[in-house]
Amino acid sequence: MPKLYPCNVAMWSIRAGDLNGDGLPDLAVGSIITNGISLLFATGPGTFGPLVSISTITPPRTVEIADINADGIADLIAMKFMPSEALILYGDGTGSFPEFQEYAIDYGASQVTIGDLNGDGLPDLAAPDGGYPVNGVWVMMHQ
Repeated sequence: MPKLYPCNVAMWSIRAGDLNGDGLPDLAVGSIITNGISLLFATGPGTFGPLVSISTITPPRTVEIADINADGIADLIAMKFMPSEALILYGDGTGSFPEFQEYAIDYGASQVTIGDLNGDGLPDLAAPDGGYPVNGVWVMMHQ
């Protein structure tokens, strides 16, 4: 039987990953109306505690979980829409994300994928452009 865990309204994407280092998969959910990311931390196998919200100022369309700075700790990557920005929230291993960076992309980008695009063993980002003023894919190599 499914169990509902309350979150913010108009959720657009969801990802699972260990955000606080306890070995259990937590959930990160992007909301396009409340301009934030909802976090549900696992309290046991398949169970979650109360909602924790992180404001992103503008709506995130896509949320990803990855160790983007290769420090062994999960980070959050959100693709914000209007203005389009890649927002990287750096995890501290306790479920908090005290540091962040924003990268302007272009008009209307709404998705992001993460992978080692150049074979150096480090995560890179790719995001499709929204089609204005050009069609293309934005690529950000790990630095």
